[in-house]
Amino acid sequence: MAKHKGKEEEFQDLEETCHHCHRKYASLANHTKCQKRGGAMITAKSKVTSLKQEQEDDGKKENRDSKKFQNSDERSNGGTWGYITADKSKRVAVMTYNRQKPVLSSADKEELEQFANDIFEKKIIETKNTRNIGEFFGKQVQVRKHQIGTARELFNPLVQRVICHLEAKTSWKWEGLKSGSSYDGTKVSTLDEMDCMFVAKLKNLEVSTCGAPVGFCYVKVTQPQEDLTDLCQDEFISSTKFKQYIFRCLEDILVGPITRDTTVEPTSPSFGIIYDTGLKDGDSNFLISIDLVPALYFPGWPDTARDISSCTQRLKDISKKGFHVVAKECDIADAKDRNLLWRLSFSTAEMAITKYADLSGCTGNSEQTCRKKVLRILKRILEIAKEGEGSARIDESLATQGKEISSDLRRAAQYTREHVYCVDKHSFTTYQLRTLMWNEFYVVTPGDHMWRNDSLVNRLKLTIVKLKKMLTGELPMDHFFIPNCDIMARVSPVERKYLYIMACVAEKLL
Repeated sequence: MAKHKGKEEEFQDLEETCHHCHRKYASLANHTKCQKRGGAMITAKSKVTSLKQEQEDDGKKENRDSKKFQNSDERSNGGTWGYITADKSKRVAVMTYNRQKPVLSSADKEELEQFANDIFEKKIIETKNTRNIGEFFGKQVQVRKHQIGTARELFNPLVQRVICHLEAKTSWKWEGLKSGSSYDGTKVSTLDEMDCMFVAKLKNLEVSTCGAPVGFCYVKVTQPQEDLTDLCQDEFISSTKFKQYIFRCLEDILVGPITRDTTVEPTSPSFGIIYDTGLKDGDSNFLISIDLVPALYFPGWPDTARDISSCTQRLKDISKKGFHVVAKECDIADAKDRNLLWRLSFSTAEMAITKYADLSGCTGNSEQTCRKKVLRILKRILEIAKEGEGSARIDESLATQGKEISSDLRRAAQYTREHVYCVDKHSFTTYQLRTLMWNEFYVVTPGDHMWRNDSLVNRLKLTIVKLKKMLTGELPMDHFFIPNCDIMARVSPVERKYLYIMACVAEKLL
């Protein structure tokens, strides 16, 4: 009897009581008939699901605003999810851009951040708290006003000379559109480069984006014009023939102090020249690299371009600036009629949103915010990071007169190139950086109060965080005006890693 009682107690110990119907069961795992219990299980699952969703939402919250005007699904970035190892137990999902460019993994980030920390721990750079960002901006970033005046005095007559030359060589009227950082107030260090579009004033033309790759279009002649006959294929102007024709015309200006810039890529729409000013820059001649870009202008806004007029009050009339097309070669493998394709250009709009970025919404006065300062400091950091081996030699005198940060960045760049990553050719340019900043200025944090001059260092550090995420791929970045056009697609993993380390170093220096 006692033995039997023991078994009964053992059995009772294994019983579980439902707290909803108060009945005992050998196991509650299969107890589904109780409606109260079923409801509780559903509630519990909902809570787990809600918690998981909340965690995912928290992870996405930081980038949500920046994606407001970007399609964040796989197709918008030209990418797909895949795996980087055949071992199923260790497969790591990564994002690939154009099926080639992987986003850096968490392990990559940890390794890169550790390398950046080692630069300080190994005393490649001394850890100090006395670096002055204001001195760095004043001595190493800001261009002197007398340099601006001198460069423009030399450049303006050259622009007029090119216009007169083109009008003599062709049957069209031409207009010069000075653009780039030298004219939007974001040039850094020294005025050693200038940009100018030369716009042919042609009539009876229209743009068609039907069938064209993202960011490109066709230019149709709506009424026959004798002076365009040799440049047309059917009813469309050939960008290839137009470029060849204008470049032949420009060859005649290569005399005296003007020579051809042989570093310009063949696919570029620019006729690059080097202009010897006759002035001295230290022990050498002061040379200016100039991009002369033939273009066509169209009023209105392309039907494939993003409507950003509702983004902020400052951009409400941006589409009234119109747009240009330039003869940039399309490198998309399966593009049809590539000799007829023209690249969409928003130089006028880009200049406006950059030049007037610091205008206060209240007073309309300039220099009310630090937006352009942040951009210019980041441009200078990128410029130093991309300097060639010869330019990166360390000069001990750089540790004075506001040049300490430059010296430290050069040491970090040299050490990184020697020990881990050396980039032969950079694809990440100031354009990607400017696009990031335009999103910050007008989409993510458009309020002037977020960009007060006294918040310069804070905004700079926050932007570097965004830059790092852009390099890893955590923050997808489309062209500001053209949706579904990933501007980071051709930045290699090696370059991403190198620049990520430099961003980590800069973050610690500031």
